[in-house]
Amino acid sequence: MRFSHAKPQNRCSLLVARCSGSKDSRHETRNARLKPQNTGHGTRDTGPRLSIAAWLMFFCLLSTAGPGQAADNLRHNAVVKAVERVSPAVANIGTERIVVQQYHPFGSFVDPRFNEFFGLHRSYEREYKVKSLGSGVLIHPQGFLLTNEHVVSKASRIFVTLSDGVEHEGTLISSDATQDLAVVRIKADKPLPFITFANSRNLLIGEPAIALGNPFGLEHTVTVGVVSARNRSISSERGPVLKDLIQTDASINPGNSGGPLVNIHGQLIGLNTAIYAEAEGIGFAIPAHKIKDSLLELLDPARVGKIWTGLKAQDTAKGLRIKEIEADGPADIAGLKAGDLIRSLDSCPVKNRLDFYLAMLCRHQGDTFKLKVSRGNISLAIALPRAAVAAPSAGELAWKKLGLRVSASSLGMGATISSLRRKGPAHIAGLKKGDLVYQMGRYRIQDVDDFNALLMYIKRNDTIIIQLIRGKYRMYSEVKSD
Repeated sequence: MRFSHAKPQNRCSLLVARCSGSKDSRHETRNARLKPQNTGHGTRDTGPRLSIAAWLMFFCLLSTAGPGQAADNLRHNAVVKAVERVSPAVANIGTERIVVQQYHPFGSFVDPRFNEFFGLHRSYEREYKVKSLGSGVLIHPQGFLLTNEHVVSKASRIFVTLSDGVEHEGTLISSDATQDLAVVRIKADKPLPFITFANSRNLLIGEPAIALGNPFGLEHTVTVGVVSARNRSISSERGPVLKDLIQTDASINPGNSGGPLVNIHGQLIGLNTAIYAEAEGIGFAIPAHKIKDSLLELLDPARVGKIWTGLKAQDTAKGLRIKEIEADGPADIAGLKAGDLIRSLDSCPVKNRLDFYLAMLCRHQGDTFKLKVSRGNISLAIALPRAAVAAPSAGELAWKKLGLRVSASSLGMGATISSLRRKGPAHIAGLKKGDLVYQMGRYRIQDVDDFNALLMYIKRNDTIIIQLIRGKYRMYSEVKSD
């Protein structure tokens, strides 16, 4: 069997509609039981009169509502309501990347010896732009979008168009090729509609599935099917094995990749990522519970926003509970204690770590975070100092762990390799002086500070996937740290 990832302008987006049985409205018709009375004038029966009155009332109601309105009520079913609820959060994602192709002016039609003799052996480069399409879904009102890694992989520019038709420039925040997930952010001057997560661990085989996305550039397309199976594993030539996927028969086509798979309540149960190329009606989506686990790393404030809190927290049934406080760290200075339940950050409700991370990353100004916490039966308002992660020495840590040094890039993004240690990890991996490092592991490198901050999390013998630009070429390299 052959599986293929949803490619830019490939793959699909599904919305899984989860069936919920509608409660029957039970109306009891009470029929008056009138016993015949012997009044000397015969038996008096009021039953027919009550029946006629009931029918008159029924027809009166029908004439008030009208046949058109009754039909519209039937058309506006649970699937339609789910689509209306989630559509504003679905985005079309366009990407642009530069491809460089080498060529010879005379091709292969001329004898190589002729070319060599006349000095025509040199090849030339041709540069052109490749555009592709995919889908995404907003997961936060401040412009954080979720999509597939393969939709935005190697993109030099990302364009996000929302349901209102407005196009935004997107910035890749972080990505994970092993899970085929990526987070993109757009700037907005007002809160944006976003999708909520469902519990994808209890999906029912056969429950409706609704898919929204951008197949073949056909914006905001909806397809409906069912959840066909759970816990599927697939592999393809484009990437690693993806496990524990949702299988659905809702139509998935090129361009749907990164689109949401939602239940009947319009909640995210999966992200469409691949189709079975040799079949019709077999597509796959990454389940929501796996997405949430990955987002905790993709949106780690220490790595993405270089924000140091000095606390560790864990999700509990009662909410986000502080597990550990670093001595003399920002949380310790603020007076937070292990066991405190975090209820909100700057008026944003906090129910779990993902809420907490997103709330911190949305802050651009101010010296403190305003937390509301519960300590036993007491509610407290605490100002948590906004502290930056201490960046290590720009040279020594990179030289020790990777065998390289970096400097600021003239392109305004990434970090340029300024020197290499001979037979060091980076040298062995094939990196060269002048290469521009623009992503390490899951995280995008905006500047030297980003590069330095990520070095703190690299341990001995870790294998780091580094994405770099060499001239007009983009490439990947695996570096094993010392």
